Amino acid sequence: MPDKIFKLRALHITPDDKFFDIVFNAWENNEDFENKALFLSPSQDYKFRYIKSIEKLEIYYKAKDVVNRLQADNYDVVFLHSMPCKFYFMVNAIPKDRIVIWWGWGYDIYKMQGWVAPIIKLDLYKSITRGFIRKPRVRLSFLKGRILHFFRKPSIRDEQKKAIRRVDYYQPVVKLEFELMKQNTHFKAKEFYYRTNNISENIPFFKSSKGDILLGNSATPTNNHLDVLKKLFSYKQKNQRVIMPLSYGSKRYKDWLSEKLSYSDIHIIDDFLPRDQYFQIVDGCSYAVFGTIRQQAMGNIMYAIQRGIKVFLYKDSIAYKNLATLGFAVYAIEDINELSLKTPLTADKILQNEKAFKKEYERRMTVYHNAIKEISKRLHRK
Repeated sequence: MPDKIFKLRALHITPDDKFFDIVFNAWENNEDFENKALFLSPSQDYKFRYIKSIEKLEIYYKAKDVVNRLQADNYDVVFLHSMPCKFYFMVNAIPKDRIVIWWGWGYDIYKMQGWVAPIIKLDLYKSITRGFIRKPRVRLSFLKGRILHFFRKPSIRDEQKKAIRRVDYYQPVVKLEFELMKQNTHFKAKEFYYRTNNISENIPFFKSSKGDILLGNSATPTNNHLDVLKKLFSYKQKNQRVIMPLSYGSKRYKDWLSEKLSYSDIHIIDDFLPRDQYFQIVDGCSYAVFGTIRQQAMGNIMYAIQRGIKVFLYKDSIAYKNLATLGFAVYAIEDINELSLKTPLTADKILQNEKAFKKEYERRMTVYHNAIKEISKRLHRK
């Protein structure tokens, strides 16, 4: 008789974010797991901004109640939907016989957490955007943070180190991130990817040479919008629109950016659109340009690649280095010229990207299946 199959019991810890509903649904469709989700609410009257499936959450209002929940013996695996500093105490309260998987989103490794230095340090801003970062109000906010950092750093830094050491598996957004994380002396986790379906419905199609240009993914300075726009408007075609999604991010940066925008042919997406409606707009683009240096907007980038859109990135960006290494046909912002924005991807390049995507997908699923076998063995399950 075949061995009885046990499902692993996963407890998800999540912030209120737009990714939760899609990702949790993918986990619920995975026969390897039974899933529950935990949310620590900042107040009794908190109104969720992004999560729609609130009924799937165990909502707690006190840290001590979360700790008590984590001490319970009704789960095997904790899956962290990012790990900001407010999660550190939770991670450190997880019993040693449970498996901890951390899905790094980007902000939790590239930004200061509790005014402790970023885990991965990068020069995130190009010259024009650096002007926003150096504004007096932004600098004042940074100075206040440095003062808090002086008084709070030892305890938060120690909590962070302990939490990083506690992680058994780390899910990067791109493979290069995992290699960079391994440079941290406290990081001992193994690579992991949650199981997804191959996104075969995102069929590529040939684009018009005069199609729109997608720029960035949010109202955050890490997009380096103005630096990229300076390049685009030197070479883009007449009446070729630049689509800029600014529906979430920093209001202060968005206001500053709006004051600086003197270009025509810019279409700003102000509202947070349903997924299908947003991607319908993206499908009207022939080119997509992302000025982020850290890993960011990878969902947008991979969707664009799968749909046959020509993608441009800075050469020093995590995404460019990772995708180029994996064999994708991606292009450098620094090399944009008159032909760049009137020459869509060729059939050969679209095929090259399809093959690279399939190869990386298969690699990730191999990593996933090996990790599940290892976790099951560690938990004495078959």
